[in-house]
Amino acid sequence: MTTALKAINGGSKQRNERKLADADKSIRPHCKVSIEDINWVRQQPPSVQQLRLDSVAAEQFGGSAHKLDTNLTYKSLQKAGAALTAQGLFQFEEVFGRLPSGRPGLISYRVRNLHGYYTNFI
Repeated sequence: MTTALKAINGGSKQRNERKLADADKSIRPHCKVSIEDINWVRQQPPSVQQLRLDSVAAEQFGGSAHKLDTNLTYKSLQKAGAALTAQGLFQFEEVFGRLPSGRPGLISYRVRNLHGYYTNFI
């Protein structure tokens, strides 16, 4: 019965529901990155591309340093981090502390986004 009423009504209720659905979409903050930076990363080795993705996932909008979670080896991370730092995209910090064995050592990395900026608009 309601489908028939909607058809008789010209579907205006459906249009109103669509307008309400569009209005209910939340505005998500996002980061704008220049096309030059994206093109530069696309031309880099896979380790640099992976570190960039991991870095953006850890610290999206620029500001304070956040913990970096990556599967790259120490050597790959050093080389890729040097390339991203030289380009001025990210800054990496080593975090030292106690290893599970109790000895002091490198336990993680922190990353700071230098090229993105925060905005509230979609």
